[in-house]
Amino acid sequence: MEKYSRWRDAGTGIQPFLPPVPPRTDSSILVTLSNVLHIVIGPIQAIIKIILISLLGLLYILFVQVLGSLLTPIAPLKRMWTSLFSKVLLRLVLFLAGFFHIKTETVSIRKSRGSTGRVESNRVKKGDVIVTNWTSYIDVLYLASKYNPVFTQVYIESDKVKMISLWEAIRLVGKIPESKPNDQDQVYTVKELSIKAKESGWGPIVVFAEGATTNGRALLKFAHVFKDYSMDDKEASFQIMAFNDSPCSGQQDGSEDPVGDSLIAAVGNISKLRKTNLSMADKRDFLSYYESRNAHKKNK
Repeated sequence: MEKYSRWRDAGTGIQPFLPPVPPRTDSSILVTLSNVLHIVIGPIQAIIKIILISLLGLLYILFVQVLGSLLTPIAPLKRMWTSLFSKVLLRLVLFLAGFFHIKTETVSIRKSRGSTGRVESNRVKKGDVIVTNWTSYIDVLYLASKYNPVFTQVYIESDKVKMISLWEAIRLVGKIPESKPNDQDQVYTVKELSIKAKESGWGPIVVFAEGATTNGRALLKFAHVFKDYSMDDKEASFQIMAFNDSPCSGQQDGSEDPVGDSLIAAVGNISKLRKTNLSMADKRDFLSYYESRNAHKKNK
């Protein structure tokens, strides 16, 4: 697709915004029969799944948001209640979406001689900062089911983040990234929000530092939201995670966000994804161009 070539990273040759083209497979009678069966049964299966997922969504609103809010005066009980029902209901949603088993692996980003790279899983604590790449709404649902965290929104022209709900995090998928928060928005630095989450018992906070979703083939440049941290910050507690279907460069000299550079290097190392020179601003331009082309086609 030459019309989208301007959003192909020059250094890696990767286009991180378009869906990957599936490999060609040889057609056979079994493949043809499978496709026909899918065409016949697929719509019925989809309708059933949509109904069940909608019911689970209503149960989530009832048990987590409505009943959970009634427990606000008792913070530890509220946290226990919302975590339990988030784990059960959202895991069922993922199951219906086809994720019957989600394989996870804990690795060390610093290997010593004779080490396999595997380490014992560290428990994610309240106030910890989960830093990960972002590929789809499935990432949001998985993190919500596993950790019941505080989600954040990252901006193009701001080094602060806004605390958002699960539903807002899902809606941000595929949405044009915003340049900066509104005057009415309450924003924090990542460090401020981490301290607040720890003191309030909210759980960990999730920062999708790329600020926009990709197709899972590479990493976008991280937004400069970790500038409040220093490299020797003893109070910083980061949990590095990565979603991928398949290393990037390390810290750069003279960077205005050295901690952010170290974090993207860590995410790249564990996910085996390469870092590009594209950013969430490029994703904004890509989506604007894509929507304008679609609007032009409809007007013809």
